[in-house]
Amino acid sequence: LVEHHARQARARADDRWADLLLAQGIEAFVAQWYQLELFGSLRRRPRLLAATVAARQQNDTRWIARVIRELSPGRQPALWSGLETLKLPTLLLAGALDAKYTRLTQTMSARIAGATLEIVPRAGHNIHQERPARFANLLLNFLATVSD
Repeated sequence: LVEHHARQARARADDRWADLLLAQGIEAFVAQWYQLELFGSLRRRPRLLAATVAARQQNDTRWIARVIRELSPGRQPALWSGLETLKLPTLLLAGALDAKYTRLTQTMSARIAGATLEIVPRAGHNIHQERPARFANLLLNFLATVSD
């Protein structure tokens, strides 16, 4: 019941984000979006943040609003109960500065037999932007171990 209410609350919050985007436009939305705690580590890198914001401001407003609504984690099916059944190579990545996703990937790793878990130091939610070389190396090394 708690998870159901949390998922409903998340869906409502994402609907508010989509409404804000449509009402105020992409520039105002992006400015507020990147103030979320989730992006705290990105804000410590002003040039990277500026480049990210500039790129996101090129997105189509209606399309992004639709994505936020329809792909809200509050609307996606909960798949936690199926993690134990996965029988494929799995790489889980999280930035060490992203406490929430670090916890989630650690929980997932404990449930997926043989999963590879990598917590990337000095990175937050956007590992691929904050530590691109490390991200690429981890991905390539993992793919090399499973491609044979």
